[in-house]
Amino acid sequence: MNKRLHAMPQPWRLIYTICWLQTEVDNGGHEQFFSNGRGEFDDETEADLQFIRADHFLKLFRDARQFLYSAPADRTERIPEFEPLDAAFYAQPKSPYVLVGEHVLSHLSDYCID
Repeated sequence: MNKRLHAMPQPWRLIYTICWLQTEVDNGGHEQFFSNGRGEFDDETEADLQFIRADHFLKLFRDARQFLYSAPADRTERIPEFEPLDAAFYAQPKSPYVLVGEHVLSHLSDYCID
């Protein structure tokens, strides 16, 4: 599946990557997204957030990514810097799910055939 997802056109791929980000953050914060994904789709998720102009979520994602990859590899505790990022994620008036839906609806030609 990973190869197929990497090969997908961005308009289709972003539905998966951004919704997966939302699901993981809802379930355990940014830290869970990165630990469950093991970095497999970090670049794609960042590019897809940028593509749909989810600027606030993009900044949070980049900050979380920086905290994660600058933390010691042998850490055993949660990274405390994630907590304010998670709170800011939840405080947004529109979730990533909503932003993906709005993007799809405003770009139907990328998803539908007449």
